[in-house]
Amino acid sequence: MKSIPTKSYYLFIAVIIILNLQCFYLLNISITNAIVVPLEIIFFIFTFVTVKKEGKGKYNIEILFLLFIMLSSAYMASRTYGQSIVLGILGQRFWIFSMLMYFPISRLYRASIVSIDGIFKVIDRINFIYIILIFTQFILGTNHQFFQIMSNERNGSIRLYINISFLVLSFFWHLYKLLNNKNYKLDDLFFIFSTIAIYFLVIKSRMGLFSLIIAMILMIFLRKHSIKSIIIMLLFILVGLGLMRTNMINAIIFKITGIDAETTSDIVRSMAREKFMGEVFQTKLNTILGCGYVNTKDMNAFIQSGIEQGLNYNDVGIIGLIFYYGFLYPVWMVFIYVKAIIEGLNNQKFVIYFLLFGLLGIYTLLPGSYVTDISFALALVMTEKKYKYMEQ
Repeated sequence: MKSIPTKSYYLFIAVIIILNLQCFYLLNISITNAIVVPLEIIFFIFTFVTVKKEGKGKYNIEILFLLFIMLSSAYMASRTYGQSIVLGILGQRFWIFSMLMYFPISRLYRASIVSIDGIFKVIDRINFIYIILIFTQFILGTNHQFFQIMSNERNGSIRLYINISFLVLSFFWHLYKLLNNKNYKLDDLFFIFSTIAIYFLVIKSRMGLFSLIIAMILMIFLRKHSIKSIIIMLLFILVGLGLMRTNMINAIIFKITGIDAETTSDIVRSMAREKFMGEVFQTKLNTILGCGYVNTKDMNAFIQSGIEQGLNYNDVGIIGLIFYYGFLYPVWMVFIYVKAIIEGLNNQKFVIYFLLFGLLGIYTLLPGSYVTDISFALALVMTEKKYKYMEQ
């Protein structure tokens, strides 16, 4: 069989990432949703046909167990709301197929066809275009919106509900390189500060920004202190002190201290948590497996679950996932996160902070393990093998 060029596999990964980003939000989501799963299936089959198996993936069992979690939630939704099991499965397909991409990417990684450095070259090229478009849309504002995504205004400027996963993964990679290499590059600074600026100016997520800053501080200080790390930290502190004067940071302080916390969104979240946990504890089976995944195409499930009233599972973080999947999901999370963090300590420490970022905000945000893109799968793969980029 003729050898397949390495670029072909990177091209698959690049196209999947671009589709995860809704083609930089230039296309309607219905178009990209119609393409991404079939492409992921093709990538899966193509890789397993053309690449010889080298060793065994470290997370095979954990990822395959998600199929059981998906099926059990579809079954529980049929019990709770009378929703079709097929609808329950279809509603979860983007998350499940994104997680299953661990298998082909891991196979390529273990066969030394793709590398961490190569993957980040792909991610950074995509992120560069993405960053330029994000700031262009931010400058144009709501009156000239070309991003096909939900937006509103907060703190006097546009707020965009965009995917941040690949920017954050790249953020910790470049920050790790900056802290550990004497000869860092300007692109390290560009991706680090661009990500912070996007989170602060464009996304404006209080808990998200808090999680990013805490994970960043941990990365800087859980290592040998050096003059460079102290200088970098002082710069971030100075920037932080400047930001303290803004309404957004005041809102974060209120969030942490509890002062002035009873905003409309907080009240709705409290109602959602109370309703969801009340239903989870109604029966032992609900406690273990949850009330089931709600596909909003089923009107009965849409009404009974409280979504019609604005009680959304994705607004209450881990509580929303317990509502859908029971305590089975956080137990699974503990297993895979502990394993990934241990592997990251032995191999790629920067991945640990990406994983921590996805955990720190789970009170109001969905964890990094529940995304409809391949960022979490990529992070898992990157913990699997020692990669000494500093020796190159």
